[in-house]
Amino acid sequence: MVDFSLTYIDESVLAYTFKTKNDNVFDAAKTAIILYCQSWKGILKNAVALALLSYAFVVVAVIVFLIPLGAIAWALPASWGTVKFVLFIVALFLGLSLKWVLFDPIACASTILTFLNESEGQTADPEWEAKLDKVSDKFRELKDKAAEKLAGATAKGAEPPVE
Repeated sequence: MVDFSLTYIDESVLAYTFKTKNDNVFDAAKTAIILYCQSWKGILKNAVALALLSYAFVVVAVIVFLIPLGAIAWALPASWGTVKFVLFIVALFLGLSLKWVLFDPIACASTILTFLNESEGQTADPEWEAKLDKVSDKFRELKDKAAEKLAGATAKGAEPPVE
């Protein structure tokens, strides 16, 4: 169930970067990751709801495809067991495909909107930054890139980015 909360982190970070219009994309991404962690409760609640809806969607979609394919299978002779099994597998595949095509983009948008709403008005907590710094080499790398970009912009006389 937690999969929906983790699947769309990169899309949420990108959305936050666009929303803030921060010239230092590394700094915006760093801040977004911290805010994503700070907003874990709301994002996890959304993910649980999406997971349950996803399971229900797949079950309904498979049933919808099983009705016509089951009618075809019923009309086939009993000796065609392999073909009947293949029709069942096709119904499963079509139901899952429909989930990927219709439900997953909605789940992505829902996760992004939940993150943006939960993080609205928040500032990055240094405590969360320290926690992420301890456990993730990639986060430290991102933080270093943000600092380099800020130092480069400041050295050129530009204003530091404002969030």
